[in-house]
Amino acid sequence: MIRSEAPGISEAIIGAALTAWAEADHVSELPVQGTSMCPLLRPGDRVSVSHRTAGYRIGELLVYRTGSRLVIHRLRRADAAGTLLMGGDCLPPSLDALVPRCSVLGRVVAVRTPTGGFSLISQRARLLNWLLAVAHPLRGHSWSRRLAAALRALVTWALRR
Repeated sequence: MIRSEAPGISEAIIGAALTAWAEADHVSELPVQGTSMCPLLRPGDRVSVSHRTAGYRIGELLVYRTGSRLVIHRLRRADAAGTLLMGGDCLPPSLDALVPRCSVLGRVVAVRTPTGGFSLISQRARLLNWLLAVAHPLRGHSWSRRLAAALRALVTWALRR
C-alpha cells in the first residue's frame, strides 16, 4: 500500500492530480509502505508502474485509488462489467476488494529492492503471478494453508533471486 494522505488538500485536487498522473504515458516509480503484498513486495521496495491501463491479466499487480490512498494488490478476477477483484497476497480472501476499472492507475512492471530488482513482465513472472492469483482462494481452507504458503515462498524466491 502507498499512503498519500495529505492534510489540507481536498479530495478533488488529489483526484485530479492522480488522474493526470495516470493519463501520462510513461512509467513512474513509487515506494512500497505496507505489508499486504509480503513477501513479494516489502516496505522499502520501489515499484515501477506503467500507466497503460488496457488488457489486465489475472495475477498482475495493479495500483488503484481508494479515497486519497493508492493501493497495490493482485488482480484475482475481472468481470465483463469492468469490476476487478483485488487482494493482497498475505491477506485472507475475505478482505479482497471489488474495484471499478476506472480506479486503476496502472500496473506494476518491475520491483527495485534494496539488494537488486526484478521484472514482472517476463513470461516466467506472468506465469508465477498467475499461479499466486489462482491459488489464493485455497488459503480459505485449513488443509491448503501450508500449500499456499509454500507456493508464495517459492514464487517469491523465483522472482526475487
